[in-house]
Amino acid sequence: RRVAPDLPFIFVSGSIGEDIAVAAMRAGAQDYVMKGNIRRLAPAIDRELRESEARRRERLTEEQLRATGEILRSVFSASPLAIIATDINGLVTLWNPAAERLFGWARDEVIGKENPVVPDDAREIIEARRELVRLGETVTDVEARRLRKDGSHVDVTVTVAATRDRNGLPDGVTVVYQDLTERKQLQAQFLQAQKMEAVGRLAGGVAHDFNNLLTVITSYAELLRADTKANDPRDDDLAQIQRAADAATALTRQLLSFSRQRVIEPRVIDLNEVVAGATKLASRLVGATVEMISDLGRATGAVKADPGHIEQIVMNLAVNARDAMPRGGKLVISSRHVDAREVHGDAAAGGRGYAMVSVTDTGTGMDEATQQRMFEPFFTTKPLDKGTGLGLATVYGLVKQYEGLVRVKSALGVGTTFEIYLPTA
Repeated sequence: RRVAPDLPFIFVSGSIGEDIAVAAMRAGAQDYVMKGNIRRLAPAIDRELRESEARRRERLTEEQLRATGEILRSVFSASPLAIIATDINGLVTLWNPAAERLFGWARDEVIGKENPVVPDDAREIIEARRELVRLGETVTDVEARRLRKDGSHVDVTVTVAATRDRNGLPDGVTVVYQDLTERKQLQAQFLQAQKMEAVGRLAGGVAHDFNNLLTVITSYAELLRADTKANDPRDDDLAQIQRAADAATALTRQLLSFSRQRVIEPRVIDLNEVVAGATKLASRLVGATVEMISDLGRATGAVKADPGHIEQIVMNLAVNARDAMPRGGKLVISSRHVDAREVHGDAAAGGRGYAMVSVTDTGTGMDEATQQRMFEPFFTTKPLDKGTGLGLATVYGLVKQYEGLVRVKSALGVGTTFEIYLPTA
């Protein structure tokens, strides 16, 4: 039996009694034939050969099922998708590691209980859908919202399949969940990029036409001032017109920078040198209540850019930081060289690397809703007379013009850090 489990074994004897024959059967023999009834031997051999083949096939089937089960257990454990199985009563029977990571409950917390990820307001719909699946319907990639252990929600796609017993009757369902968080973030980023591009084109067209009108206004104001005497009270009015026109001209320059339609003069520059100069200018704007700290790295690197644009980026971020610290605070402008792997997570995707400038303040910070809209043109949280809403939009447009990246870290009451990454020359 140990050496050849499938080999039929039949005792043939004229001397053993029934007690010994029964003991032999218990020990592993398939049959025994007494010599006095030897005609039964041929049918017994024929029967045992057939049953032996059936036992061999059954053993192979069991081994295959065991191997398949091991593979399925490996897939179940290693799958990046959350897989949850429930029995006919809706009690959890399987809960893989991906489900633990996605929803937060450990396996031992949920086995034998109702699936905790289903919100209360969706249980009737889920039960109706489960019944359809048991009847043979298919549910694939249905978007839904499910619960996490911490009470938060997560957007997922749901795929449901029925499980059946040996008789083909439904005995439960298996549900596969795919996290949609990253996909929705990418969709939102794509829509934001499309919106920024459309607004940029509109801003460029408006800026050109507006600039032409401003040229007429400033020209006529200059001509009128040339004809007025020094003590003429109208001279001050004309000066106000000119100042307003100059401010509007600066606004159109920002619009053109945002829309990337301004004529630029890029050249290879030492980023630290330009940032250092801009920091000195910014120190005059931020006021005495803000402590400015400059921490420029020695090997930050050179970039190919218009120096005026770099100064504009630093100045805009510094002014924003100042406005976020009405009672004073600390403003840190730093720089360093960043390896491509640190930026992209993949060395092959990054090329030469980046020169990074960061502007950090200890101000009021931004909530999530503000961060979602901060780069939109004309969006501002400041009073109407305090800002145009083009500062960060201009920063975004200029950085993208040089194929760079903008990253923001902020929290209410903590402060904000803007990181500007520009490809090294």
